[in-house]
Amino acid sequence: MKKSIFAASLLVFFLISVFYKGNNLKTYGKGEEEKSLNSYKLCEYNDEDLISLSSSDGVTDETWYGIGTSLPHPVNYSNSDLLKFLKPGDLIFERAGSYGYSGHSAIVEGIFYDSRYNQEYIRIIEAMPEYNVSRGLLTPNRFDDRKTSVSRLTGASEEQINGIIDFCISQLNKPYNVSHYMDSSPDSPNWYCSELIWAALKSQGMDFHHGSFYVCPEDIHIYSGATLVMHYEYQTEIVEIDSTEHEFFCSLPSYSIKEKHNFVFYNNCYETCRTCNYKKQIKEHNYQYVWLNYRQHNSMCDCGYIKSEGHAVSINYIKPGQKYPICMICNGPASVGFINTASIYTSSSSKNGSYILSNGVVVLVDADVEAYLNGTLKFDYQNILIEKDNLITLLR
Repeated sequence: MKKSIFAASLLVFFLISVFYKGNNLKTYGKGEEEKSLNSYKLCEYNDEDLISLSSSDGVTDETWYGIGTSLPHPVNYSNSDLLKFLKPGDLIFERAGSYGYSGHSAIVEGIFYDSRYNQEYIRIIEAMPEYNVSRGLLTPNRFDDRKTSVSRLTGASEEQINGIIDFCISQLNKPYNVSHYMDSSPDSPNWYCSELIWAALKSQGMDFHHGSFYVCPEDIHIYSGATLVMHYEYQTEIVEIDSTEHEFFCSLPSYSIKEKHNFVFYNNCYETCRTCNYKKQIKEHNYQYVWLNYRQHNSMCDCGYIKSEGHAVSINYIKPGQKYPICMICNGPASVGFINTASIYTSSSSKNGSYILSNGVVVLVDADVEAYLNGTLKFDYQNILIEKDNLITLLR
């Protein structure tokens, strides 16, 4: 009797499995990526995408898997935008699979600096056969070889991103196992790649699972809560919107995302957005002045900024017939020509009577010296008040 009940139970379970396998179809769309998906087919062997797994790409000597917390070797990112564009919490989908599975998924832990090789590198967390839940290395070679795309969670707070990464870190070293029963608990004894990412997102209120027995790597690629920012086949463009934001475009305008500049230290006077290179001045330049010629001196800041500008001389020190009065900025001789101050004609002057000679040398009256030194002095050019540097550009 017990054997009959057990056999009947197995038969019922088998019929349910067949029903789900044949009928659990859903449609997911985003732009031109719309498609009908079967979760089982997504996780099965695919001849075109299958690439055998190893710790390197088979072409170079790079190590991609199980790297721990240090860079195993130098990585050349110079011809890639990966370091510029990727951020912690970005979702990795590799279309090229391994071990009989089509596709692989991982998450960016962050961009880290390695003192041994004096460079930054991209570290990811992934569940892999042989390596279990471990840290991996994303390189330009891996990105291309594994047919990689990167999506960014839209609307996720910094706290949620940190929570997702912390969840994955807490699962490090747990065994790899493809189970028929999905488990989002942090106490799960094992993980497969996409199950780990699904559980991490679910821990922060996000879910890309579509209802079958498995969650597959492709589900990350079509997750409606993320936007494509990099793809192995398409170029990513960055457009600077203003002093606070830029916008990503990957392949099509429909794949776009606006975000705040990601400022990092550039030099003593500037921060720069590591994504779009927008520069923001954070400190006034500390100039040193070096005489260049009779018309100009160089203004040089220790941050590396250099500009050439015309000498500035006091009208009190221009005597009739005198050719080289002293510049009040660099203390070098400035050419004003053999002129008679009573007959000077200029098309540009300040309201107090300061003017700019045709060679760019500025002649200042006492009332304008302070305004000139702090950069607020303006000159009347064709009835328009204009700053000195812009005026000189017009006169050239």
